This record gives sequence, structure tokens and C-alpha cells, in this order.
Amino acid sequence: MGKEYYPYPSDFIEEVRRFGASKRVPIDFPIEKLSRWSLMFFVHPRAIIGDYQTLPPPPRCPKGLKSHLANKTYCLGHSYQVAPANQEGRRKIGDTIYEVTPMPAKVSPHYVPGIFLRLPITDIDHVIHKNGKADPRVLEKAGEMEVPLNYTRE
Repeated sequence: MGKEYYPYPSDFIEEVRRFGASKRVPIDFPIEKLSRWSLMFFVHPRAIIGDYQTLPPPPRCPKGLKSHLANKTYCLGHSYQVAPANQEGRRKIGDTIYEVTPMPAKVSPHYVPGIFLRLPITDIDHVIHKNGKADPRVLEKAGEMEVPLNYTRE
């Protein structure tokens, strides 16, 4: 996950919350090996705040864990404190606007790359050619797939 599109993990989380997640994969990706238990893992260079204790406790935990609000363990809710507001006390990224909590002025967080989100793969959308036909390499794999395969136009 590039920080040029999503500077903070909270940016991606809120976009996914609103619009869902999708990921383009190359045509030769082995989609036939995916199962209903397969997951997508999302990595970001600012996934973990190594010195989260320098921040106030997060105002909310995206996982809804009350124990995270005690600030005794890292919580992804801290990401909502370091993402700066850019629209009247809120943060706007693309078509997504969400609440953020201002970070104390003297804090300069130390970021650690890591996994910040995992999501189930519920289905695969194959974008068909302009002529309305699916790529034969995808059709070849379709019979072997556990995950539903949809055919769609761009």
C-alpha cells in the first residue's frame, strides 16, 4: 500500500469502510488457488507507531476493543491521531471524509512498517475485453475456483 495514495492507514481503512476493498491482480495470478479462507493483507510504511505511548489514548478503536483505549498496547486508533485534519477538523482523502483527533504539537511519531489490515477475499471480478469476451486464461481457471468469479466491464 503506497503512502502516495493513502498517506496514513486510517485513510485506507475509512475508504474501505465506505466503498469496500478491491485489488487489481495480474492476469497470470493463480486465482484458482484462492479459497473461501483466503485473506488480503495490507501493509503500510506508517502501520505501527513505535512510540504510541507519547500520544494520548486513542479516542476509539477500529476493532471496538475497550482494552485498547487504556494506551497500554498499540491500537490502530492511534492512526487517527497522527493523520492531520485538512477540512474543518476532519480529514478528506478522495471522496472520503472522516473524524480525526489532533495530535499534540510536540509529538513526532516513530513509524514502523507493518500489516495494518486483513480482509477476506469474497469474490473476484474479471474485467472483460472491449469485445465483451473474457480472457481465455481466466476462463481456463474458472472451473477450479472456490471463490466466486464475476465478469464485469470496466
